[in-house]
Amino acid sequence: MSTSRASKPILLLGAYGRGNAGDDVFIIAALQLFKDRTIYMNAADDSLLPPRARTSGIQTLSTVSGRDLFKKISVFLQVRHVVYWGGDLWVELYGAPRPRQLLYNMVFLNCLLRLAGKRIYYIGCGIGDLQGFSLWLARLSARMARAVTVRERRSAQILRLKQVSVLPDLAITLPYHRPAMHQRSATRPFSVVISVMHSLPDAEQTFPRLLRSIADLVNSLPPERFQVTVLPMHMSGTDVFDDLRASEALLQHITVPIQLADTRRSLRATVKLLSGSHLVIGTRLHANILAIMNATPAIGIAYRPKVRSFFTDNQLDGYVLALDQLQQLGGLFHQIIDNYEAVAEQFYRVSNRNLSQRTAYAKLISNL
Repeated sequence: MSTSRASKPILLLGAYGRGNAGDDVFIIAALQLFKDRTIYMNAADDSLLPPRARTSGIQTLSTVSGRDLFKKISVFLQVRHVVYWGGDLWVELYGAPRPRQLLYNMVFLNCLLRLAGKRIYYIGCGIGDLQGFSLWLARLSARMARAVTVRERRSAQILRLKQVSVLPDLAITLPYHRPAMHQRSATRPFSVVISVMHSLPDAEQTFPRLLRSIADLVNSLPPERFQVTVLPMHMSGTDVFDDLRASEALLQHITVPIQLADTRRSLRATVKLLSGSHLVIGTRLHANILAIMNATPAIGIAYRPKVRSFFTDNQLDGYVLALDQLQQLGGLFHQIIDNYEAVAEQFYRVSNRNLSQRTAYAKLISNL
């Protein structure tokens, strides 16, 4: 280990330790890219971190209690580099009494960091559908960073700051990808993996509509020709309606045989399931990203702008549906089935194009 690099501890900020596979992507990416650095990371629950993180030597700081107060002070004094690492960080919270709270917190923390002489970076991040004062807060927080790397062009266009650059999602750096041209088999059923979630805008109306649309499609498929698996991407064990509960709600509408995946919070197992399927219908963004990085065709459900932006950036606009377009799900599904060879080739090209940029993140990190 390089003494000079090891002596440069880094603090990564995000939404870790909440049982979300998308956030686990960022943790594994950090272990790949900061493998010669001491990593500090905020976490809500260490038991919900991926197993590799729990054995890697990452040091966590609690975000849900004050028990780490002295450790937080010590880390604050030690680190010089603070990195907002992955995910849509500039967002308003759906249905929250203070939807701008995350934006206020970020501006306050960045002011404190700058006053203390820390270097701030945003890497692999994105912005929600912000306007007015919320957008002003987001841009203010980003201005205080030395560099900002966003994961899609739309975020760069919204932020409109000179220090902003664009790279694909941090998921491209994972060691688990094995992209291959997908083909239909004459001897085994066509496999479909489905990701559903409850945390949608206007969830009281949109979530039941999402379940009905997916259930109508699944119930119409001949069981002898199709194998359907529901994959919960967020399993907290504490949230009132995480993806496990959302998936169980979907199962109540299904009348044909269907499987509920149990990847036991293993990101490797999640990637293997997504890469081994013929088609993914993903509400969670990283269900789509991990599928497409492995050349698996996908239909994205655009509950936030980030989902459509990902498909648009990859010239896959025809494979993403807004929540008010769910009546088109069946038609798009069968269109893919009828043209599967050409569709699979298109997704294979997209996968290779994204993965060819893996070294860009390593080069970026080497300058921190």
